[in-house]
Amino acid sequence: MEFQAPRGGMFLWVKFPAGVDTMKLVAPALKEGIAFNPGPEWATDPDPARNYLRLCYALPSEQQIAEGVAKLAQVFHREVGVP
Repeated sequence: MEFQAPRGGMFLWVKFPAGVDTMKLVAPALKEGIAFNPGPEWATDPDPARNYLRLCYALPSEQQIAEGVAKLAQVFHREVGVP
């Protein structure tokens, strides 16, 4: 996956390999207590954004972020074999 450190704001835009459809990963992630914004919901052209997601880091503590990212990685690995 790829991302750039944001210069401001409260969201991190994350790119996954082509073929990963983040829309299909919303429900499995929610079952683990993890919510994220799938890329197509935040793009003017949804198709090229299918392998992107948006994470908010404004409210959670650093510990919650670390735990959430670890759980999200497990979901992605289980569902689509990445990371």
